[in-house]
Amino acid sequence: MGDDPTEYPTQRLRLQPCNICGRQFNAESLKKHQSICRKVSNKKRRVFDAGKQRATDSDVPYKATKRTLGIYTGEVRAQDDRSKSKAKPTWREKHEQLIRSIREARSVTRAIHDGGPLPVFRPSEVPSDYVMCPYCRRNFNEHVAKRHMPFCQTQHERKHPQPSKPSQQFDRGRTLPPQHSSPHKQQSSSSGMRPVPHDVYNNGYKHSNSAPMLVRRNPAEFQPPPPP
Repeated sequence: MGDDPTEYPTQRLRLQPCNICGRQFNAESLKKHQSICRKVSNKKRRVFDAGKQRATDSDVPYKATKRTLGIYTGEVRAQDDRSKSKAKPTWREKHEQLIRSIREARSVTRAIHDGGPLPVFRPSEVPSDYVMCPYCRRNFNEHVAKRHMPFCQTQHERKHPQPSKPSQQFDRGRTLPPQHSSPHKQQSSSSGMRPVPHDVYNNGYKHSNSAPMLVRRNPAEFQPPPPP
């Protein structure tokens, strides 16, 4: 049944092109296609933004995906070309610095080979298009400086915090209360000796775990202890 060649006669169809999109269809399908193709061609097709779709349910911000899409479309490249055209040409300065570095390296190699004194080291000059960081005093190009300065500012404020203001301040006209001193302190200040409590002495001797210490007394009033 399926092997009979007369069951499905082979007939070569004549295809006709569409006047709008140029694709080819048979006569019956072409009538339906042209009406639909005419409606679709009149509408402006919106560009599909894949980055916006990826950023819908994710943590990636849409600005990052938009810049990635701009790299493929050429918008970011055009903006970079405009910024480069505004920048001053520094190729001559970099070329002279490269030649100077090569000459200094050759002079050092020649001095080592001949055994002579090394030439005086001269630090390289900072390029004119570099920006100095006001916190660490280092130099960076413009793009790196934009990323470095906020970070360096945070580290500088952390290492050098601002002093806190005092919560309370004494009035200038306020006087302090008088200080009362004990009689022992007054006596010690007049005689120049430190006061000693009376209960730690017995007949002029001090009883303690440390070495005995004699008390300065009048020799006429001193009486030795009775024999045991």
